[in-house]
Amino acid sequence: MALRDVLAEADALVYFSMGLGCDGCFTQIPEVEDALRLRGIELVPIMVDPPEALAEEARRLGADRPILVDADRAVSEAYGMLGQYGHGNVPSHSFALVRADDGRIERTIHYPTMFVPLEQLIEDFEL
Repeated sequence: MALRDVLAEADALVYFSMGLGCDGCFTQIPEVEDALRLRGIELVPIMVDPPEALAEEARRLGADRPILVDADRAVSEAYGMLGQYGHGNVPSHSFALVRADDGRIERTIHYPTMFVPLEQLIEDFEL
């Protein structure tokens, strides 16, 4: 899965998170992915940790959706996801709504908590 492939089909909610060591970062994925898909939006999780470790942790916490790996942090940097809430070299818990028609980032929200309830995401992004 690549973001450009997702955007060829639907809008995307790109989800940047800490990854390893944050159970909430993984449980966030199954919490929101189906509800977003029903609204025509695909969830695209991005983390910076090694793929094998991410896959193991995702299995343990029930996150079946593929997780994109930003090992060099170039994507996280380009989206302005580093340095939020004291996390200098990893994303915190942030989302960017990207529109499929033009690749425009419509809205970005950084959360101070490591899990955002579905209802709050829907309200905050006006989905």
